Amino acid sequence: MARTAQADARVLDATLRLFWGIIQMNPTSTLQAVREWPMDDQLELVFRLWDQIVENSFRPEPTEDLITELHRRLAAHEADPANVLSWQQVVEKVK
Repeated sequence: MARTAQADARVLDATLRLFWGIIQMNPTSTLQAVREWPMDDQLELVFRLWDQIVENSFRPEPTEDLITELHRRLAAHEADPANVLSWQQVVEKVK
């Protein structure tokens, strides 16, 4: 998602208000403020936060359910390697 001037202005405004102590910084008040933003700006914030989390080397351990699912998918692929979709087919399927 492309960064917009409006999204940048919202982030700057929130940062300045937090820096100067105009609003209390906590997850609840932040979430309440973000809920008032347009959906595109909310998504921009989510993407930026996720990028920051990844940049800080956060790597969660896979859960047992995830490991089980990955093994199931690998076994299904090994049993029928021709049963695959191209990237174009995947994109069309999720549209």
